[in-house]
Amino acid sequence: MLCMETMVQTTVLDHPVIPRPWRPPTAVYPNRHEIAHNRNESFPPTASGREQVFLINLDGGFFSPGSLVEMILPLAQAIRAGVYGPTALVVITSDDSTIEFLEAVATRHDLCFFISTSTNQPLSEARPVGTLTAMDAETLALVRQGGGEVTSSRVAILAGIEPNAAVNRVSSLVRKGYLHRVNRPRSEGDAFVDLLSAAERTSNLKPSGPTTPEVEFDIPEDVRQGVLQIAAMQGSQPAEVLMRAWREFMNRQREFLEKDSKEVGRMIREGDTDNLAKYASRHARERAKEASSRIRR
Repeated sequence: MLCMETMVQTTVLDHPVIPRPWRPPTAVYPNRHEIAHNRNESFPPTASGREQVFLINLDGGFFSPGSLVEMILPLAQAIRAGVYGPTALVVITSDDSTIEFLEAVATRHDLCFFISTSTNQPLSEARPVGTLTAMDAETLALVRQGGGEVTSSRVAILAGIEPNAAVNRVSSLVRKGYLHRVNRPRSEGDAFVDLLSAAERTSNLKPSGPTTPEVEFDIPEDVRQGVLQIAAMQGSQPAEVLMRAWREFMNRQREFLEKDSKEVGRMIREGDTDNLAKYASRHARERAKEASSRIRR
């Protein structure tokens, strides 16, 4: 029986899980319209008909709270609504303030996604965030312990509980979006799949961004040319020049940006919708002013 269960774990999905990695252009972090444009280009709102994992790699950038909301919230909501079909979302970041902010967003909006702290961390170790109970978290850990693809009877054995209780546990995770249910004949029993474990197994995938030539980066043309010229004079790679400039900017602005991020996180946790609306309106006015100045030029 255990051998048959193990065999089921490797064959329950008809196809390998599709990885969809994306690293947002760091140069556009204050511009929410640009973030939305890049997000929609990378993840067009259509179902692929296949199980998939979206991976958003934030490492190497420092994003404003407004940009993080614009980047993650519509995507996670669309996944929750079934727009993309069976899909899991992983956000990769090692920044504690960003993690705290994303946790607050997930809880506030009843979203389901996972956070990984490193591109080297196995997908099956990505931490779920959102409205999970302690029992939900324990059950998901058991599913991963069981290979990432289990039946409710297997969960009952692993947890030492009655079959009906196991059904309730895995059904809760399916309803909240943390597991994918594969319908099968009654004699076999439905399978419950952790898409991250499945992606890791079928694709041997690490959650890294797409591979592109080092010279390719998405910044305004005048800035790009300046970076290329400096790199040529210094005998270094353009990406290294841009990263040094970016680190210098982060170091100078970090105190202000972290303060802004923590304040917005507080508003979300406390349900302070009035001040959140004022915050959003402030950024809208700033974007309108910027767009107007560009038109005049």
